Amino acid sequence: MGWISGYYSRKSLIRQLTTDSEYGGTTRRCLKKVTKGNILWSVWEIAAPGVASHRYIGYDIMQRFKGEGWGVKSLDESCGPSHYTCPLTFFTDVPEPPNDYAARWRATIKEQAAGRRGFKPEGWIKLKSNCKPLFVRCRSVRPFRCYGYRITRRLLERPVPELDELLAKMDTAFGAFGRNSWHDMDPDAETRAKMLAFAEANPFPVDRKFFECECVTPALTEAWYPQEREAA
Repeated sequence: MGWISGYYSRKSLIRQLTTDSEYGGTTRRCLKKVTKGNILWSVWEIAAPGVASHRYIGYDIMQRFKGEGWGVKSLDESCGPSHYTCPLTFFTDVPEPPNDYAARWRATIKEQAAGRRGFKPEGWIKLKSNCKPLFVRCRSVRPFRCYGYRITRRLLERPVPELDELLAKMDTAFGAFGRNSWHDMDPDAETRAKMLAFAEANPFPVDRKFFECECVTPALTEAWYPQEREAA
């Protein structure tokens, strides 16, 4: 379906999109609605005499057009929406339609919601495997912000408390030789051997950006990579 424009305000557009209707004995009722940015999610129930009622999730993309007011492209979940901000409670209200696009879309939202549980400010988060950097530190959960990068929620995979534990171990084991970017002293052979042993004993695949963000010294950073390549 294409775009329909000509609405003078966003508020009037939403009111029009969520108004109940009746035609020829068939009723269409909006049971729930929520906006996420310019995306309107809604739960609808269709009822007709002699026919079992059914529900579906509405998906309306709103946009303001220069000189034309507000417009909308109205779809539903069976098209496989490209936005993933629909509330999970809508899935309880609406049975999953027999449609592969809808099934994959719902599965993605549920996976993202499960991954967000446990996020907390200052905690490390792993992103999807094709992202660079692979790990970011959370600045705030609501709204979601991270340090140094603008990351959308769909890229989040899971919290990684193991990284904070790893950093604590580094501090305990090496002190200034571990996490002070200004510390350019070349460690002696004994300390370097200890760094290699530490990397082998803590097999967690991290990228160089993580070490850079946490001011891990070059010597300890380089000690990590033989172990990381083997893990990969």
